[in-house]
Amino acid sequence: MPRPRRNYGWRELNSAFENKLGVPFRSGKHRSGSYRLPDGDHLFHVTLPQQHRRGLSRGIQRDLLRKTRLSPEELDDLVRCPMTGPQFEARARELFGPE
Repeated sequence: MPRPRRNYGWRELNSAFENKLGVPFRSGKHRSGSYRLPDGDHLFHVTLPQQHRRGLSRGIQRDLLRKTRLSPEELDDLVRCPMTGPQFEARARELFGPE
């Protein structure tokens, strides 16, 4: 599995998933939530550890790549702003396909 291009911080990933994609996170020991398409189809479940001062480990970032089925470049676009929520939705439909 390819590695993410950079070490993302907790706030960056939280903002990308919560604000851009609308993943409703539940608080607890870890923040977890599911991404659903507007038509209600469940695509994936993500878990982020609670707030960290340092960047998140490469293992957590690789897990996010595996669950979202994004390439490191696409995750970078999602976090750094070029990819919008509707663009991600279109890409997710391609990646997850009809099940």
